[in-house]
Amino acid sequence: MQDMAGYARFTVGWQLLALIPFAILLAFIFSLRIAHPIRQIDEAIRTMGKGELFKAIRVDGPQDLRYLGERLDWLRRRLLKLEEQKTRFLQHVSHELKTPLTAMREGADLLAEGVAGELTKEHQRIANILHSNSIQLQRRIEDLMSFSDIEPENAALGKYTA
Repeated sequence: MQDMAGYARFTVGWQLLALIPFAILLAFIFSLRIAHPIRQIDEAIRTMGKGELFKAIRVDGPQDLRYLGERLDWLRRRLLKLEEQKTRFLQHVSHELKTPLTAMREGADLLAEGVAGELTKEHQRIANILHSNSIQLQRRIEDLMSFSDIEPENAALGKYTA
């Protein structure tokens, strides 16, 4: 019995020594399987944070992490759509503001030049204020129109990949 118990202890000891490296190897493989998709998700979040929305997000790995990658890609596509809507909105608003401003500016110019008749000093001062403020407003509208060109993130809109 003692010989059998000794043999059993010896066998269990060797099996334990053999299983420890196997368990470590298995843990290493699983950590790689989990770490790679997490790095992909982290990289996707960083890329989106920089405004680079043109690259599709794809995450490999376990089903839950792939699902998270799909949700991040949905968010990326949604941000692209919102960016496009913002750009269209700014262009539309800029155009709608520019049209009546042009007429106001022309009218102020004509008044300031005295086309409608001789102006008093007070009227001339008011016409000059209208003229200078319409020029400032024209510049702000032009800034608004070129806003999307100024943002480097908007360059990505032309490179959209689904």
